[in-house]
Formats: sequence, C-alpha cells, structure tokens
Amino acid sequence: MKLRGGIVGLWIAIVATGPATAAGGAHAIDDAGVGTPGACHLEAWVTGYGGGRGLANLSPTCTLQDRERLEIGASFQYLRDHPDDAVVGPALKINLIPNDKDVGLAVAAAAGWSVRRDRLEAASVIIPLSWSVGSRTEINVNAGWIYARGARQRNDVTYGAQVNYSLGQHLALMAEVVGRYHLRTGGQFGLRWNPGGGRIDFDLLAGRFTDGASKSAVTLGVTVRR
Repeated sequence: MKLRGGIVGLWIAIVATGPATAAGGAHAIDDAGVGTPGACHLEAWVTGYGGGRGLANLSPTCTLQDRERLEIGASFQYLRDHPDDAVVGPALKINLIPNDKDVGLAVAAAAGWSVRRDRLEAASVIIPLSWSVGSRTEINVNAGWIYARGARQRNDVTYGAQVNYSLGQHLALMAEVVGRYHLRTGGQFGLRWNPGGGRIDFDLLAGRFTDGASKSAVTLGVTVRR
C-alpha cells in the first residue's frame, strides 16, 4: 500500500504542471490557461505524507512566443518512499479555447521516467476546463486518463474540481477534490499569496488522500516567473 500510494501521489505531482495563474503549481487540479507568450516560470514544492514519506518537485515551464497557446515544460521529482526514487519527464499543454472570457478549455499531457527503475512510470492526458464566475471566483474541472505503473490498476480514470476565490489583490483561497475510479477520492485546501508584482507566488496546502492512499498531506510551494 505504501508503494502504491507513493507512486500515485507522485503521479498527481507530475500532472499538476499547469500555469501558476489560478491553478497549477502544487495544486492537483489544473486550469485551461497557459503562461504569458515568450515567458517562463519555475514551480517548486515539497509535500509530506507522514511516516517519512514525501516528494520534492521542480517544474520549469515556458510558453512559446510564436505559439502562444502551447506551453512546454518538464518535471524533476524526488520521491521519498519505500524505496526512494527520482522521476523526470516532459509536460505539454495546448489551450483550445482561451480563458480570457467566461470559459476556457485545454488538453494537457505528461509522462514520467523512473531513474532508479529505468522505465516509464507514469503518463496522462487531462482535459482542464475553466469557468470564471464573476471577478473573484474561478471554477476548474479536470477529467482524463492516467497510467501509473506502480499502482494495482495501472490504467485509471481521473477527475476533479477546484474553486479559487480571490480574497484581495494578493491573496486567494483554494479548495479542490480529486478522484480516481480505483482509488479513494481526496481533497485539499489552502492559500496562495502573491506579495506583489506578479513575479512570485507562495502556496500553503493541507489535504487528505490527495494521492488516493495517504491520510494526510501538507505542501509548501513557490512559483517564480521570469
């Protein structure tokens, strides 16, 4: 159970590589937007699951100047589990309907290669949909397919929803739920603080069963934009 939970928890981190505007970062649910064309950002976070288990993530991401709806990124992760592992892989997101209006739509794909096992460990195709409700609230809904080699059921359906509410110019509240057909549904909530200028965000999150198996998870994250 620990190995399965750890791999699925790692997988959630791999697919959460969207832009850090509303979703993205350490959040499990992504939004439909991409980053500013011609600009890059770095997302980093650490998550503890208890019992000496956790993960650390680095995800650099760029949006092309001449392909302003295409976001290209990568994920570098260290998973502390039984046994430990490191996973690397690419991530792509194509914005189909810009979410500068009420509704946005995208397709995101990612994969992770296990350094210790020298094999493909995870892959996914996710469809994020974003809905702006007024000037303060955004709802993000995700659905798609995931492959996690370390899970008992390697192929699974994933789904989830998230609400982001702006508490002010520099502070936002987030709550989300994420599920897989063959694992427990989990959720987390937290705060995102932008100290000004739009160049850096800080996340503090707490959740239960965010990887489908672990009873608790605490996450600290930071996003830096160029």
